[in-house]
Amino acid sequence: GDHRDLHRLIRRQRQMCIRDSVYTALQMYYVDNGRVYPTQLTDLSGEYISPELASGSKSGYIFSYTQDNEDQFHINASPRTPGRTGTQYYYLDETNIIRYNSDGEAGPDDPSIAE
Repeated sequence: GDHRDLHRLIRRQRQMCIRDSVYTALQMYYVDNGRVYPTQLTDLSGEYISPELASGSKSGYIFSYTQDNEDQFHINASPRTPGRTGTQYYYLDETNIIRYNSDGEAGPDDPSIAE
């Protein structure tokens, strides 16, 4: 039990860290580029985040980024192998509130992690 819980905790913290780095990178890009979010995650590659993360894959999760308009975006993070590389699906937008769903792709109406 304890060993797996520890691994789960580490994995979750790593996901939080990735989330923070992507969110921070998006905010930096927004400020640096005349208050417009990038059209795609690869626009952040190199200067803002690692090429690996910009490619949309990290720590067993696949990220898809969508620029909704100049001031809004959302990111979906899904486990690459559900049940093995992760069990939760995440949704994040410019509000920096993470929402999750255990059954499939998360969206703006799902509960937040803080709740």
